Amino acid sequence: EQIMPLFYCNNLYTDKKWIQKTKAKLEAIRGKLWDTATLTECGMDVYDLSEIGIVETSLPSIEESLATVHVPDSYLEVWNRTYLELQDLLSQHSVKRQGCSVLLWLAKIIGEECGLVCHAMTKQELCWGTYPDATGIHCNAHVNNFVVRAKREPNESFLCPLDFDMAYEKSEFLSELVDCQHQGIFPSNFEDIITWEHKLGMRPSLAGSNFTSSGVSNTEKAVWQFKGAESEIMEDLSRIVKIAFRDTMVNNFDEVLESGLSEVSLSKYDSSLSRISDCIVRLALIATSSVVC
Repeated sequence: EQIMPLFYCNNLYTDKKWIQKTKAKLEAIRGKLWDTATLTECGMDVYDLSEIGIVETSLPSIEESLATVHVPDSYLEVWNRTYLELQDLLSQHSVKRQGCSVLLWLAKIIGEECGLVCHAMTKQELCWGTYPDATGIHCNAHVNNFVVRAKREPNESFLCPLDFDMAYEKSEFLSELVDCQHQGIFPSNFEDIITWEHKLGMRPSLAGSNFTSSGVSNTEKAVWQFKGAESEIMEDLSRIVKIAFRDTMVNNFDEVLESGLSEVSLSKYDSSLSRISDCIVRLALIATSSVVC
């Protein structure tokens, strides 16, 4: 979310007519434009919005960009190099793949990869690390327990899970240890704990919520700043893009969590989109390098 303005600051997405039209389209699909975090906290449905009509065009030069993104001095060289690479790749993509959003493609992939990990653990009757203790409820199923892989091939995953020191198998689960914590809202059988871990742990954290996960705060909110742009336009544009990204990510998490790869395929590993996404992820990591969750 910190770098999203780069893709929309110098093009038609600052046009009021496009924003009004897209807002109406979103409202027709999902109702009120509540953020994705609110919907997941209430257990409501979210939607795959990858076909909503948001498309990234070629990036402006660094000097001409109207977007304001803070880049630490120590990363400025790699930022500029990555930005120029992304600018070139996105220009080629815009010509060859009209109508295909790279950001929303990446949202689908991230959601699916998180869903795949949780699905695989469920099949093996393995809990990531969710249990009540003296401080409340501990939950290891959240987005901060994925790291971005430093080196990957275009058809390989972006993410790798970690932090399994508190994980336990069904055979190791002791219901009496749950009961003795007197947590009235926490389930006392293994299957319901797994459901809790997915629905109230991983799912809300993907949506941008800090509702239950003990390892991710989601308190660092991206404020879009465009030089010379109307604040009302930017507020509406920000809401549209963030909802589309978060909804799409959580929706695809839900689908893969439910059916795994037997029915939902990670077929979208496209080499061109994958290279562009690598640049986007690198810029996002730089832009959030000082954020402590």
